[in-house]
Amino acid sequence: MFITQIDETYDKILNMLYDIIINKNLLKIFKSNVSFINGFKNMNEHIIDLREVIKNDIDNILNFKNNVEYILDKIIEYLYIYIFLLYGYYENNNDIFINTIYKLIKNNTKLFDSEYVLQLQICHNNLLKVLKYINDKVEDEYVINLLKNINQKLFENKNINHNIIKIIIFKDIYIKEDKKNIYKILENEELNNAETKFIEIIDVEDNDID
Repeated sequence: MFITQIDETYDKILNMLYDIIINKNLLKIFKSNVSFINGFKNMNEHIIDLREVIKNDIDNILNFKNNVEYILDKIIEYLYIYIFLLYGYYENNNDIFINTIYKLIKNNTKLFDSEYVLQLQICHNNLLKVLKYINDKVEDEYVINLLKNINQKLFENKNINHNIIKIIIFKDIYIKEDKKNIYKILENEELNNAETKFIEIIDVEDNDID
C-alpha cells in the first residue's frame, strides 16, 4: 500500500511542477542555455515552495521522521532532474547540456555530486534516443524496450515533453535504482506499525483484565 502511495506522490509532484511551468509561462526559460541559466533561480524557488506540499503528503503516509526526510530528499532530487531534462529536451548537444548543468550546480556538491551528473548524462542520452524515434522513427535497444511497457499515445499529446521526461525519470532512476531501497524502508515502516498496533491491542487487553 505504502509503495503505491509514494508512486502516486512522485507522479503528482512532477505534474504540479509542470503545471507551474505552463501556467506561469516559464517554458521559454528552457529553450536555450542562456535563458535556462538566467531562469534557474526562479525554478529553484518553485521547487522550494513545493517542498512543503511534498512533506505534507509524505507525513500522511509515513510515521518515522528519518524515512520522511529520505523520501522527501529523493523527490526534491527528482524535481531538479526534471527541470534539467526539460532543458535537455530542447538542447540536443550533450556536451552543451552537461556544461550548462555544471555551471548551475558547481556550488552545491552536497545535492549534485558526480554520480548525479552521470545520471543526468545517461538520462539525457536516452531522452535524445526517444526524440530521434519520435521525429525520425529511428529505433535502438533502449527505445524498443521502452515501447514494450508504455502506451505510445503518450508521445502524441500536447504534453509530450512532460510525458517523456517523467517516463525516463521513472524508468532510468526510480525503478532501476531507488524503488528497491524505498520499498525496504516502507516495508520496515509497515512492520513497525503492525508491531505498534499489536502492543496497543495487548495494552488494551491488559487494561480490560485489570
